[in-house]
Amino acid sequence: MGEQMDRAKQLIDGLTDEGATIIVARSDIGRWLKQGIFERRGKLVADCCRTITVQHRSDVIKLSGLGGHVVIDDSFTNGNIRPEVKALVEREVAVIRAKQPA
Repeated sequence: MGEQMDRAKQLIDGLTDEGATIIVARSDIGRWLKQGIFERRGKLVADCCRTITVQHRSDVIKLSGLGGHVVIDDSFTNGNIRPEVKALVEREVAVIRAKQPA
């Protein structure tokens, strides 16, 4: 759990003040991260962040039309997510990031 906490702290500390959309593997992890953002960065940053839970291929549609800073949490990357779902999410996030100004 300590390593997971360290990675979460790094993610939270690396967020911009404008927040981000964070892709997670489970909704409870999303709630835990949002609470951590609130505790470490304050209400203003927490209010600018949202989490999206993606577990199945059908969940990838939730990423359509997203903009701004998008982060894939370790819970998704290292979680029990099917490889084809991971690939779809990574592809969608790459498209979102490519649309961002340099």
